[in-house]
Amino acid sequence: MHREKHLHLTVTPMTPQDMEKHVHSAGLNASSLQFYFNLSYQVEHQSVLVHADGRHDFLGSTADQPAIVDSFFFDFGLFSSYQALVKHLSPIFARLLIDSSFHEKLVLEIIQEVGRLITTGGVSKNRNFLPFNVNVLKHCMHIYQEEMLINDVISQSREEYESRNFGMVPTAPKSRKLKCVKVSETETTAYDEGSKEGQSQICMVCLEELEDFAAVMPCDHLFHGTCIDKWLENSHYCPLCRYEMPTET
Repeated sequence: MHREKHLHLTVTPMTPQDMEKHVHSAGLNASSLQFYFNLSYQVEHQSVLVHADGRHDFLGSTADQPAIVDSFFFDFGLFSSYQALVKHLSPIFARLLIDSSFHEKLVLEIIQEVGRLITTGGVSKNRNFLPFNVNVLKHCMHIYQEEMLINDVISQSREEYESRNFGMVPTAPKSRKLKCVKVSETETTAYDEGSKEGQSQICMVCLEELEDFAAVMPCDHLFHGTCIDKWLENSHYCPLCRYEMPTET
């Protein structure tokens, strides 16, 4: 797994309702033109599965922390100096837990967006302050490779089997009686290393090659009969995909 991070910034003029809620309660005592920023920050995690053939599946997204908000005034004159604005806004970004590597980029985007809104008439300077909502959304994309996930599941299953300390219960005796099939006549449902045609199918309990015959689980994964029988005496999950077998409890 690896992670990719990027920020999405939006700047919008405050609505009259926003101004009533934020600006009027904050108060303003200044003779020069002021900016008022209501700055919010939120982190969103997205998970993507990359298959061996290059296909991508979106697994979902979660926001693991609520939006953090900070509101403040600052003098319009700061916009004439990029470095001065970075110096002024960087401590505020840091207080909101925004990575320092993004601070200068955010300041530049804020300058561009605010300048665009003023130039295009999106906001007017008919009062002694210019109120904006500034929203920063951080996307953390967690990218999982299919092969790595399979290896993780295999490793976790073997650890469960060896430690017997993860709440495993035996499979019901009648459900341990698995069908015996001829390996050469089955599709490749056991894990074969590299998933390339012609390579041997492997029993993922003992990690040895399956030869003539194998026991097949309801999920279609193949194992040595003695290996999977011993496994099911202690666990009710398939060692490969964690298919749940019936138990007596």
